[in-house]
Amino acid sequence: MATQGRSDRESGTNGTVWHEAYPELGTGPIPIEPCVSAEYFELERERIYKRTWLNVGRVEHIPRPGAYFVKDLPVCDTSVILTRGRDAALQAFHNMCSHRGNKIVWDRRGSCQNFTCKFHGWSYGLNGSLNFWPLAPDRTLWEVKTYFPAARNAAQRFSQEYSKVLLREALLEDASTLEATQSMLASGAKKEFVLQDQELLVRHGHKVIEDMVGFYRARG
Repeated sequence: MATQGRSDRESGTNGTVWHEAYPELGTGPIPIEPCVSAEYFELERERIYKRTWLNVGRVEHIPRPGAYFVKDLPVCDTSVILTRGRDAALQAFHNMCSHRGNKIVWDRRGSCQNFTCKFHGWSYGLNGSLNFWPLAPDRTLWEVKTYFPAARNAAQRFSQEYSKVLLREALLEDASTLEATQSMLASGAKKEFVLQDQELLVRHGHKVIEDMVGFYRARG
């Protein structure tokens, strides 16, 4: 009987033939395509990386409430903010503003009380919640906060107050017609919006919402 060059004990196998223990793995060649195929990669992206837990950092990176860091995840087509909330709980959410889709945080790490989009100033809490939200089909609560560094002289204080006045006027102008509009919509006098062909943003908004809600689809 032939003898092995090394004993089973020396090789650490304890006599186990591992490919026989896992026959479903086979013993033939394995394809290279998964290593080079763009189509295969897209399947991995959708079915693995977007469905499993990913290690993006350590809790020591956000030691106190308000501390945060940003992790870009190209494999998931996203960027995420990881932060510690006021209750010391760890939070993570997409680094994307609900208004125009702009990236909210551009610094790699830091500390703050709220996250504010630089595009139009939309503000989010440390838990990712937007500081305005609908309460009912015809009611929405808006919260607007302004933050300024302590004024060092009268000119700076005046400019800060003037900025708040301009912001208030802009908000009033944009929101002043909403109540009357909602009231007329609720009257039932008209059943449809008559839009121009190029009012694509309005059309897109309605389509995206309907695709998600499925209100008319459910009604056949």
